[in-house]
Amino acid sequence: MKVARILYPVKTLGPGNRVGVWLQGCSIRCRGCMSVETWSFEDGIKEDPILLAKKLSKISNSFTISGGEPFDQPKELKKFLEELKKEGIEDIIIYTGYTEEKVLEDFPWTKKLCSLLISGPFIAGLETESGWKGSENQKAKVFNKKFKDYYRQFLESKKQPLQILGGTIVGIPSKKQLINTYMGIKS
Repeated sequence: MKVARILYPVKTLGPGNRVGVWLQGCSIRCRGCMSVETWSFEDGIKEDPILLAKKLSKISNSFTISGGEPFDQPKELKKFLEELKKEGIEDIIIYTGYTEEKVLEDFPWTKKLCSLLISGPFIAGLETESGWKGSENQKAKVFNKKFKDYYRQFLESKKQPLQILGGTIVGIPSKKQLINTYMGIKS
């Protein structure tokens, strides 16, 4: 599995303190993407998905997986998610630029291995003040109903302050937040 970065504690891409895993490589390449450094399939660090899941499951029981495009590495992603489940991890959010319909058609195992899917490409010009998505077209689907109330506050949130972890901006910024963060201005 090609990994762009792993950060902890991620507080802006789901409730609680989460392990954030950004996979390397993206075939969608949305205009205005804030993670263009994750697009190349040649970059990143190669990791064994099973060993990585075992190691990271000792850090937190909450994960957010993004990219790049996680579903551009479907076999590796599935192995990683299966191992997280074996390790007792159920709180797993996946961000994808694919539509929910495409994910469920091409990767039906997602329903059993992911508790919340955030789907749809980022579309510049459709920015939103919603805290969990970058553009208005994006959708959220809770697959594990035991997390429905747990995710409610996150899914109803407005834009929050961004985090900077390991020199990386973490969160879903509004245009103003992104500009201010790069300029070093506190919002």
